[in-house]
Amino acid sequence: MSADTPQDAFARNLRRLQTEGLDAATQAAIDMLRDTGTPAAARATAMNAVLKVSGMFDAESEDELQPHEMTAEQLSRAVAKSLRAIGDNAAASEVHEGADLFD
Repeated sequence: MSADTPQDAFARNLRRLQTEGLDAATQAAIDMLRDTGTPAAARATAMNAVLKVSGMFDAESEDELQPHEMTAEQLSRAVAKSLRAIGDNAAASEVHEGADLFD
């Protein structure tokens, strides 16, 4: 038996989890999704994990990110979206400027 440090053991096992473990977890999730005998709650959990890992929720989650969590590209999109919203609000207020509430 080799005398490795805790850091060596951690690195070795992390590599295994990231390779063998990831392959096994992916296959297990796919098997669960295909098996109609798997309980619905387990299939829903697997489905959510697969969709999340696949990036299906990225478009929605970008709106939930704080600016310090965003990439430069995400920040650019967020700024552009905010500017469009400001422009839309300004245009809407110009249309209603001078209009009475009861008109």
